[in-house]
Amino acid sequence: MKRFAGWTLASPATLLVLLGLVAPVAATIYTTFGTPGGPFATYQAFFGSGFRRTVLLRTINVSLIVTAISLLIGFSDPTLGET
Repeated sequence: MKRFAGWTLASPATLLVLLGLVAPVAATIYTTFGTPGGPFATYQAFFGSGFRRTVLLRTINVSLIVTAISLLIGFSDPTLGET
């Protein structure tokens, strides 16, 4: 009985990992290769849309700016102005 106690305690966490990580990856793979238009039809439709491409580029731009500001604040020397 003690042998199964660890598995019993770990099974809820394992189930959450499977639902939260493995299921979305499996859904993405199914969407990529399961469409009738071919494996890259969904990506072609996504990047072919001007609106979606604009939103994607704006998102990447904002994320790079926020990352640069965070790095500047995080690695700045707090004693820089002291004498």
